[in-house]
Amino acid sequence: MEGRPAGDLVADIQFSVTGQEPGEYYLHIEGGKCSFHEGKAESPNLTINTPSEVWLAISRGKLDGQQAFMQQKYTASGDFGLLMKLGKLFATT
Repeated sequence: MEGRPAGDLVADIQFSVTGQEPGEYYLHIEGGKCSFHEGKAESPNLTINTPSEVWLAISRGKLDGQQAFMQQKYTASGDFGLLMKLGKLFATT
């Protein structure tokens, strides 16, 4: 994710991950780039609670993030507009 385009967006997205690879991680977006960090963000704009296998599938483009949310495969709280932009951040083309 390091160096991916993010436009003029400034945000922190917290991931609380369960499953095979549990942990706390956050995605910091600023200056047109994304960087991924271990730990908790100070003031996340969006918090995503997800099993690791679900989020890996979404981030690799094998599962549609919006559809997975509607099917309650993960939960989120905070800025839902930011949640809808995640697909563009993870796009590979």
